[in-house]
Amino acid sequence: MQQIRDSMTTTAAFVRNGRLDILATNLLGRALYSPVFDSPTRTSEAALPDLTRFGFLDPAADDYFPDHPKSCDTSVAILRTEAGRDPHNRDLSDLVGELSTRSEDFRTRWAALTSACTARERRSATRPSSS
Repeated sequence: MQQIRDSMTTTAAFVRNGRLDILATNLLGRALYSPVFDSPTRTSEAALPDLTRFGFLDPAADDYFPDHPKSCDTSVAILRTEAGRDPHNRDLSDLVGELSTRSEDFRTRWAALTSACTARERRSATRPSSS
């Protein structure tokens, strides 16, 4: 799989799980998601970068996602879908619990019975500048 991702030299590629942890990237994917990788929401280098944690807990997400509220809606929709698919997933329950206690915005969106978007919507991000 890494060889396939690395052979994609003109496009960013990444693999994520249902909790929106970034599992693998190619070089351009790593560059595109560098704010997520470098976010203080990652507790250690061993901790997987997580798009939902970044989106709700890191103020930098406001600048990274061109439509941050829509991105948050999409994240919640994906997590709800994953919770329905695997309701006993302890890692997912832990993530939802953490975000519910640390983010009023997440808590409000999670408590809503319907999501304003579907998990299949396109996401966009602002390309980080090279420093």
